[in-house]
Amino acid sequence: FCIQSQQMSDEEFEYPSDMDSFEENSDFPEESWEEGFPQDDHDTEDFTSNVPYGKQFICMTPDDIISKQQQSIKSVNSVLPNLPVSSIRILLQKYNWDPTRVISSFTEDPERICKQTGIPLPSQETGISDVGTQQCLICFDEDELVALPCGHAYCGDCWNSYLNIQVKEMAQKIVCCGEDCNMVMDEIIVLELLRDSESKTKFKQV
Repeated sequence: FCIQSQQMSDEEFEYPSDMDSFEENSDFPEESWEEGFPQDDHDTEDFTSNVPYGKQFICMTPDDIISKQQQSIKSVNSVLPNLPVSSIRILLQKYNWDPTRVISSFTEDPERICKQTGIPLPSQETGISDVGTQQCLICFDEDELVALPCGHAYCGDCWNSYLNIQVKEMAQKIVCCGEDCNMVMDEIIVLELLRDSESKTKFKQV
């Protein structure tokens, strides 16, 4: 609820009777009332030096990072050999490159993890397949369509155009362009559908 405030004059307002004693007995030094709390370099140094560090970091070169990533991939692959390397990499990215968390989460509920990350189950097909000559639902031309494991099929030109856009935008993860589809496209699939060698090279660098 709301109440209406009323202005009172100094004469109407009754100050606490012990205000004078409060000022006289205050623990704050006089200079703190006029110039703020006294500080010096020594106080500041003591404060910062006592701040604990929660984590320690080390500097790594790009080669060191790649080596660490490869070790993590091998660790997961040794326990989950049916998972493609591209799927393992996606899972490691999700779990901050922690092989133990990947293995634990995946073995506990593989269907849920695959659905969350958009990777196919190990029992599913992971490659592309030709579905014959049909009308492409993107360009509406009659052409040979190529389907992903998720079932979405488009012509080679449309796949190539879509992937080129993704590569130019430096996408870290490329998903199927089908409506409401979150299936992550395998690196091998991307390289198969890309036609331009320059785009393929750029994709590998990402």
